[in-house]
Amino acid sequence: AQAFHDFTAALKAGDASAIVVGPNVLNWDFTCIGCPGYTSGHAWVDAFRGAYRQTYGVEPPVDVWGVHAYDIDWQHLPMVRIDRAEGDLDALHDYLQAIPEQTGKPIWLTEFGVIWAFDGAESIKVDGANQLRPAGKYAAEQVNDNLASLVDWLRTQGPAFNIRRAFLY
Repeated sequence: AQAFHDFTAALKAGDASAIVVGPNVLNWDFTCIGCPGYTSGHAWVDAFRGAYRQTYGVEPPVDVWGVHAYDIDWQHLPMVRIDRAEGDLDALHDYLQAIPEQTGKPIWLTEFGVIWAFDGAESIKVDGANQLRPAGKYAAEQVNDNLASLVDWLRTQGPAFNIRRAFLY
């Protein structure tokens, strides 16, 4: 909260019209299947807002809320489900609408794409550390369908959720 405060103050001092995008969390409620220990974006934002309000007595001065949306599910490869991204974007919108100081603030989908496009993975040792490498078939058709479907959803449904920008990564 303090770092955000200090950087935002310095940015606005240099350019009062600068747009502050934050916090660019990885997903909202959905985190990861098969990789324990990830904090949801929702939990992180709750903690961030709480710390900021406790320290400064106001909501953090965010102009636009950023989020990344990825299907991360190591138990069901390839990672091409879009319903999780859609659900997370809907939930983030509802969350912001429930906070009077955040109501109406736009959402930027600052990253979306496909993390793992192969239908398998195998663990190998590299310099004594476990790493994953692709196994099986590359799911080109499913990747194309995923991206086309999510882009279509963003075009048709995104405005209702106040999603103003989206960046394919």
